[in-house]
Amino acid sequence: LRAVPPLIRETLEFAGVGVEDIDLCVMHQANAFMLEHLRKKTKFPPEKFLVDMHDFGNTSSASIPLAVSHRLGEALSTGTRKMLLAGFGVGWSWGAVVADVGPIPAPEVQEIPDDFPLLTP
Repeated sequence: LRAVPPLIRETLEFAGVGVEDIDLCVMHQANAFMLEHLRKKTKFPPEKFLVDMHDFGNTSSASIPLAVSHRLGEALSTGTRKMLLAGFGVGWSWGAVVADVGPIPAPEVQEIPDDFPLLTP
């Protein structure tokens, strides 16, 4: 967790932008407490920091694309957003990128129903 604020700072510097230039920051959706702590440490205002844990919780490596699809599908279908995306796990790996995202077809989250027949060995 200590490595994430320097990662964000270095990524912004490498991209030649500041927090004020980013439309939205989406980090790994591990837990709401940690995300709020990181938001404050990285100085992102709440309106520029996506937290989307209510419906799905921690979905491991799928948390960033799931949050983007779930909350930003329509917004990304109509224009471009400058986004900072940051993923990390267990303190051993982390990565971040600043990217102009969109316009793209509105991604949709496809949920598997509870009664979906699963294959068994």
